[in-house]
Amino acid sequence: MTAMPWRILRLFGREQERDGESQLLERQALGLPPEVTVPEPAPEAPRRPPMPSPQRLLQEQVATKLLHAWLQNRHQTLFPLALNLQSLEPAQRWLLLRAMVATASMTGTGPEALPPLLPSIGGGEAERAALEGAWNSPMSLPALLAELRQAALGAHAYTLALLVAGQDPVGRAWQDYLAASFALPADVTSDLQRRSGRRRLRPAAR
Repeated sequence: MTAMPWRILRLFGREQERDGESQLLERQALGLPPEVTVPEPAPEAPRRPPMPSPQRLLQEQVATKLLHAWLQNRHQTLFPLALNLQSLEPAQRWLLLRAMVATASMTGTGPEALPPLLPSIGGGEAERAALEGAWNSPMSLPALLAELRQAALGAHAYTLALLVAGQDPVGRAWQDYLAASFALPADVTSDLQRRSGRRRLRPAAR
């Protein structure tokens, strides 16, 4: 019986050898019968990384705790939980008093509502006089926000907005605007809202 033509073999799905390749010659060179196929090498099992030593694990745990404590301290430095004007420089106090005036102007709070708030944030007679001067000569809002941002007083100004403005739509819109302007994280604003809620002043009637 003659061999089947290669077209018939191809029709029945018999795979042809690629150009320059002869499986029969390979089997003959290896001394294998034509029916035996050359087995492929088994893939190597993936190697597991070596387990760290107990000393290394201890060092990583201690380093993690130290980093966590440092981040908490840094977080409290950048976003204070309590606002005290006496702990700030005079230039910073002046900026925050101007921020109070800006909040009152944007939310419709009358000037008479601001002086009673000063004792709760460490303000005295000097801050009262400076507050009156800031009200009589307000600073432009873009310039004020830029100076507050440069002085890293965004969280302070947001806290003052919580104390001065109410939770009506206008007050909340202004507070959201400040949070976006100073890029304050959501967890910081929610914490400041919770801590400042008891001292918040309602805006005067418009």
